[in-house]
Amino acid sequence: MKDKIDEFAVAGTAAVTDITPKILSTAIEEIARGEQVWAQFYKVNRDLMTSGGTEVVFPMKGAGVTASWGLTQGQGLTATGMTFSGKTIAVSKGGVGLGLYGEAIRQTQRDVLADNINEAGNVWADTIDTAAFEAMFPTATATACNGGTFVAGSIGIMGVKSVTPSTCTGFTIVNLGTSSSIAYASSAVGTVTYWYCPASIGYNNVGSSASSLVLRDVNTTKNAIIGYKFKPKILIGHPERVTDVIFDTTAKFLEKSAYEGVGPVYTGEIGMVLGLKVVSCVYAPTIALIAIDDARLGYQVIRKELDMQRDQYTGMSLDALYFWGFAEKGFGVVNKYAYGAVQVKGTYAVSAGLGSGYP
Repeated sequence: MKDKIDEFAVAGTAAVTDITPKILSTAIEEIARGEQVWAQFYKVNRDLMTSGGTEVVFPMKGAGVTASWGLTQGQGLTATGMTFSGKTIAVSKGGVGLGLYGEAIRQTQRDVLADNINEAGNVWADTIDTAAFEAMFPTATATACNGGTFVAGSIGIMGVKSVTPSTCTGFTIVNLGTSSSIAYASSAVGTVTYWYCPASIGYNNVGSSASSLVLRDVNTTKNAIIGYKFKPKILIGHPERVTDVIFDTTAKFLEKSAYEGVGPVYTGEIGMVLGLKVVSCVYAPTIALIAIDDARLGYQVIRKELDMQRDQYTGMSLDALYFWGFAEKGFGVVNKYAYGAVQVKGTYAVSAGLGSGYP
């Protein structure tokens, strides 16, 4: 990775125009892959890159096979055909825009280029990770909310994504056993978009504790997913919630260094508890823990990888170089019982974006 970025250590503005867009694409993608958390739990499918089309249909866990025990002599078996339902995952278009100003390049040369590439990789990682997170936890919008009053929400609110206008401030999430809601302190009237925990997933419940989650909550979530014949292997949470679990007096937390080299290592992985690899991520809800069977969760369908191209004309009158790159991919949960979430019960002050859910 460093070698690729070092190729941008040029001597002057003229040499910058010789930047290979392919190297730029590769550098941004590699930086993004190293930062992504939620996207890493989906299997990658590239069928559309060769066959074309806009979507792929994946078979979901089948049903219909029967077995019998205690058969008497001459008693036959009942046979039924296995049935499958399908999950359609369609691709969406997204991209990255990068501008390099001539004066900045001439003043600082390589540093400004490396900074721009790293920032582009981080922003692209956030964009892709948001799509991956929202495949598991969809958004809902409450429009024309009266300022200062509660907004009726889907049960199991995970966080506030965005608000309009920006004068809507002072958010509070209230998650109870049978209801969830959002309030904000300002008097402005606006629109609130929030993430919620779908009721159809493996486990969706408000935790028994009013201020933190305990190992018992995690074990209940794990067992509920196992009850659907899936095997959760990963536990993801914001550092605040992960701390709840690893410092639980009943927890036997195994540091990552104790088993390093065995099996895949995930971005953000810090250790293991209850047989679950613990991933700590600041881009996770502050009021929930999420368990996942990544082998059966779903797919990331790719039709077009990020492809940066230099714009030869746009920046001529501005003494600037612009690069544009587009990608086409999509995320989808194939087996809805392969993951689950447990949330703390109570009232919590949050801000829109980072720290209240995925930004």
